[in-house]
Amino acid sequence: MAETPDYTQLDANGSYKQRAGQSEITWFALGRNLLNQDIRYSTTVEALRLYAPQPGRSVLLGVRIAY
Repeated sequence: MAETPDYTQLDANGSYKQRAGQSEITWFALGRNLLNQDIRYSTTVEALRLYAPQPGRSVLLGVRIAY
């Protein structure tokens, strides 16, 4: 079994809620793997771990409305 190198995974999220009449609006941002590290989980089957690392840096922005 091959050794899995270490990594630092930095994720962040934030949200802001506001009311607009009867509705509640939530603005949100989510960042994953912000350091763009090569992440390979040691618990994954070795054949898969060697060829399919976790996704790189990603940012998601969105709005959620509850009415």
